[in-house]
Amino acid sequence: MGSLSSQDCLCESGTFYPCQPSKSCSVNKTTELGLQCEACPVGFNCAGESVAGKHVQPAVSVGKYTVKEKPYEAYECRVAKKLCLGGGAEQCGGGSSGLQCANCKEGQYLMPDGECTPCEEGGSFAFAPLAIILAVVVMCVLYKLNVKKGEKLEAQRLQYQEDTGKQKKDEASQRAGGSTSAGGTAGNAGANAGNGASAGNAAAAASTPSVIATAPGASGIFAECMGVIISVLQLFAVVALFDIEWPKAFKDLMNALMIFLFNVDALRPSCFFGFGLPSRYLPGVMVPPFFCLLMFAIWGSSVIGNKIVPKIHRMDGDYMISTMGTVLTALYIAVCKCIVNIFECRKNPSAPTTMSSHDGFMCLDEAILVVLPIAILGILVFTIGLPALLAWVLTTGPKRYHVDLSFRKRFGFLVNKWNPRWYYWGLIVMLRNLLVSLIAVMTPDPLMQFVLLILFFSPVFALTLANAPWREEGLNFLDMFISATLLITVLLAVTMVPVPVGGTKDVIGVFMVLVFVVGMLAAVGILLDVVNILLRGKTIFSRKPLDPAFQLAFIATMLKFEAMHKLGDEQMFADVARFFSELPMADGKRIATVMDVLDVGLFQEDMKGKGIAPNPPRTDERGAELKRSTSEKATEIKRASSKLMENTSL
Repeated sequence: MGSLSSQDCLCESGTFYPCQPSKSCSVNKTTELGLQCEACPVGFNCAGESVAGKHVQPAVSVGKYTVKEKPYEAYECRVAKKLCLGGGAEQCGGGSSGLQCANCKEGQYLMPDGECTPCEEGGSFAFAPLAIILAVVVMCVLYKLNVKKGEKLEAQRLQYQEDTGKQKKDEASQRAGGSTSAGGTAGNAGANAGNGASAGNAAAAASTPSVIATAPGASGIFAECMGVIISVLQLFAVVALFDIEWPKAFKDLMNALMIFLFNVDALRPSCFFGFGLPSRYLPGVMVPPFFCLLMFAIWGSSVIGNKIVPKIHRMDGDYMISTMGTVLTALYIAVCKCIVNIFECRKNPSAPTTMSSHDGFMCLDEAILVVLPIAILGILVFTIGLPALLAWVLTTGPKRYHVDLSFRKRFGFLVNKWNPRWYYWGLIVMLRNLLVSLIAVMTPDPLMQFVLLILFFSPVFALTLANAPWREEGLNFLDMFISATLLITVLLAVTMVPVPVGGTKDVIGVFMVLVFVVGMLAAVGILLDVVNILLRGKTIFSRKPLDPAFQLAFIATMLKFEAMHKLGDEQMFADVARFFSELPMADGKRIATVMDVLDVGLFQEDMKGKGIAPNPPRTDERGAELKRSTSEKATEIKRASSKLMENTSL
């Protein structure tokens, strides 16, 4: 450094002299070493100056950890927190030890923000049996809900088949009764009786909407609502794991949600298995197969019990499979997270990355080789296997659903909750959840994690708003509001992320440019389409006449109602009642809108406060005649319907 005074060789506050661990820190040897003062590493306090003739070395902050071999690298103590005492290297309190003070002695567990505590004092050995009992109760309740939902849907199908069969038998009786004059009277009497029975069946079907308007039943809707809520709570828990300084109130709230990600720390597995990586990783990754084995055990017990004591209910194996599938799909994010968490890394203040979910282990270190086979098996069976199974069900479902009872009972939970037009929406949601669960594997940078979450979540959210894919309207609103809550939370959290630098800033810039370019290309495409209309009279995106074939198909469909009417009012009312009772509410609203448009646009009805008519009313004689005729037909149909309902009530 070229100074004649040793005092001039001292480092200022906020800097340090990098003379450890193998070099001398004596001030007198500063010029001999030829080193320069450096900026204080993140996670350290650097006072500068000297003490007893030696350069003062950086002191690691409280809540940080450093090792003697690399004294200028600070690790964040995410679990141990203040048990990392700071000051010197490898300083742990409360009986903890190891990298990031993440270990305790055998027979102890590490309390959050606490100390190493003997397992006997915390009642740790009681948690596992209680968890198993709770899991049994939950699985049995879900099984009961699945059975109730499935039996309701099957009863509805059987009722329709029975009504249809009786109607066909009545029609055959009518035809047979009119074949001879002698049997005509009896045949007519039988036909009248049959018509009465048919009217009763039709009325029962007509009254069906009041019973099954909530199909697949209140129990099914409750289970589906809970599935939506649990799925989004898992997404909240994933967001809470992003490495930023969360407000304490929000962090405390999110800590309670970690159980939805199969965080089994509350069961204190270290009391049973120790603090090695297999001991920390395997309890969580074994939760999905544990649920499957538990369900098989419950089913097997019912089968054996039924053989011994016939009064014991024997569980249906198909509904048992349905219950397992319901659990695994509802907790799919947690299933993925517990399997891939050994590949998730988190940044440290000034040290290499460590495992995000398991303090005390370096990221992608050789330690994961021990559990790597289990992770690969879990990825193949659950992470990839579940979407593959769903894809197979969706591929074969249209052919097998209505003809295979076992198929409906096993896999109906995958399709019954969706609008039939969007029966495959479950696969879209599952793929979105898969991508979200892999965000922490893709990048350890918090800002990039938020960017990826928005990119993965927002398109599905927008499509859900546009298409209303749930069968029940209430579920569409639930999905919309709770997903909007998540997005608002994410946008607020982004404001707490440090300003990006370097490569992160460049990557985000690329995403921003791509989003802008895609938006502008869409705008230019629509603009060119308008120009194409002006120059050539042709269009792609804008309004254009429908294909004549569609118009003919529309007329043919309208005439089919006349054919149904000629076959008998009773069965027509029954068929229409059944159709609307099973129709998703969103589709029912669309049909109601179309009916209003048809009444005004074709049949010359008044708008009656429903908006502006799509076209002006006809003022010629045909318009008046059309309005009169259609009004008379509508009145006739309403009168027949009312008469049918009155006869039924008698």
